[in-house]
Amino acid sequence: MTDENSYDINTLISFNNIGSTMGNSTWNFGDDGTSTAINPQHQYNSHGFYTVVLSLENNGCVGTDEKGLIITNSTGITEEFISKQLLIYPNPGFGMFKMRFDLGNDHMVNYDVINLDGKLISTSGPELVSEAEYFINLIAQPAGYYLVRFYVDDMQVTKKLLKTN
Repeated sequence: MTDENSYDINTLISFNNIGSTMGNSTWNFGDDGTSTAINPQHQYNSHGFYTVVLSLENNGCVGTDEKGLIITNSTGITEEFISKQLLIYPNPGFGMFKMRFDLGNDHMVNYDVINLDGKLISTSGPELVSEAEYFINLIAQPAGYYLVRFYVDDMQVTKKLLKTN
């Protein structure tokens, strides 16, 4: 099939039928993509785990071979992953909030706190970190909802905060 187990999204991957080339080959790439070529190429557009299956039919006999592939995005993380790792608490709260995260590897990170009128309340400078803990001070701000825009490399995750009196 292929020697590697892990590829980045949008990489053109070459698959090789190293068994018999007699008969009819059918490749199922695990993402609704298929091919009947003997040695096809395929590109994955989404990250995840895929099982690639090669079925070979010759004179009524069918054999299969399968291999698992891991497809990652170029930074190794997704917005969904960031959202799950980013904790802001207590929420709702009286004005002092703690924001913490653990991304596993170093990434360029910064954040903005914005009120619902779009006014920037606070911001952080970018820094290269894998995990951190920040304090967001909204004590001097009126009660209401605020948005925290958390930036990791070229991705953005937005979370809501509720400041109460």
